[in-house]
Amino acid sequence: MKTDQLNRWLTLSANVGVLIGIFFLVAEMQQTNSIAKAEVKNSLTQSVYTLLQMQREPRQIAALERSDEDWESLSFEEQILLSSMASAIFRHIENAYYQHSFGVYDDNQLAAVVVEFDQMLSMPLFADYWESQSQTFAVEFRNFVEQRKTQLPE
Repeated sequence: MKTDQLNRWLTLSANVGVLIGIFFLVAEMQQTNSIAKAEVKNSLTQSVYTLLQMQREPRQIAALERSDEDWESLSFEEQILLSSMASAIFRHIENAYYQHSFGVYDDNQLAAVVVEFDQMLSMPLFADYWESQSQTFAVEFRNFVEQRKTQLPE
């Protein structure tokens, strides 16, 4: 009988140990999830900072202004510069959209990105870039952009 009682206590202790282990595992997973979200947000913030630095260059600003009037009047170097900028911006927006779909970016953060994105979509450079390169983006993001385009003022 003592062996039976000892086995019961050992089984109970083992079960309690497993429950405690599961509790700690859940806590660890929540902490890891929080750290991952912070890292993604930091990465997206760095991306925005890099894009802002790129857009502050006087040569790029002048080329961007002229691109609205006549793309063909730009030098090859300016066209490459602006195409690279458009690509970087679209990839950043796609990344933000992707992170939002996984719950890393919340609705307010995505909305802030979308406000500027909508303004860009109405610019010829970005509209043309999208028309020529949209197939290189994920289907979900393409659908998102096409939906945004329907909501732009004409």
